[in-house]
Amino acid sequence: MWLLAGLESEFQGRAERTEKNFFGASESAGKRKRILSSKTQQPATAQTASRTSWRTLASGVSSTGKASGDQCFLPSASPREVNGPNVQVGVQKCTESHFATTGIDSEFSSTCASTSEDRREEEACSSCTMDQLSPWERWLLEKEAKRIKEHKASLQQKALQRAKDREEEKAQAARKELHKKLYREWIKKKRAELLDGRRAKEQEAQEALQTELRRKEDIKARAEAKYRAWLEAKRHEDKLLRLKIETVHLEKDMLRQEKQKTAEKAFNEWLSHAAHRKRRPLYSLGYADGTMIRYFDRTANPEPSFCNKNTWIE
Repeated sequence: MWLLAGLESEFQGRAERTEKNFFGASESAGKRKRILSSKTQQPATAQTASRTSWRTLASGVSSTGKASGDQCFLPSASPREVNGPNVQVGVQKCTESHFATTGIDSEFSSTCASTSEDRREEEACSSCTMDQLSPWERWLLEKEAKRIKEHKASLQQKALQRAKDREEEKAQAARKELHKKLYREWIKKKRAELLDGRRAKEQEAQEALQTELRRKEDIKARAEAKYRAWLEAKRHEDKLLRLKIETVHLEKDMLRQEKQKTAEKAFNEWLSHAAHRKRRPLYSLGYADGTMIRYFDRTANPEPSFCNKNTWIE
């Protein structure tokens, strides 16, 4: 119980001192005072010194393990090595250095901005204490310094990586913006090409339509001209045909009139030269009971006895 109580009180005291001296230049002065006071002070008894040494050592190692997240195991040490003031100073130096260097990036940057004079004093004190430390304490301090160095390198690497990521994001954003700009230009150019192509097609279609209309008009004009020529020829042919028909009719009429005149003339000549003949008795034919009989009838025409041998005389 007394060990746990001592560890808790020691850890709270160190945390309060670290918070007070974290961002100020008084941290190095406090370190020097604590180191000098630890050199001058001597334990009252062997049991008190042993308890104080174990309490300080356990407090430093536990705080180191909590801060770094690693498991730290104490090697077996003799009471002579543990009771000495060097163990307390070394563990105290390691713990304070660890509390001074851990934290976020802004706190780490603020802590590293101390003056050159304080750094020289810290280096002088650390060189004085390193000579008085045991090999195990030196190994512990070197291990802690190595871990802090690795932590600094890791923070620096993370900062570089963040800067690189930011640059990459900026470059990617610039490329994206350039791609958008090129895409917009391509879309604009494509739309212009499509519009020009559509207008060219419409113009070609209009020209083809006009050409087709002109061709139809030419065909119509030629057809009308051919029709007029055919109609004129047809009319002329009909006129000739009518004239021919009229001529034929006129010739027939003239021939008929001439024949009639010739017939009348021949009849008149025959009539003038014909001799007077005895008149034959009148008789006629009739039917009685289906049989043809002759009977005397003064009103009946005589039986024909003349046959016209000239067929051309009607």
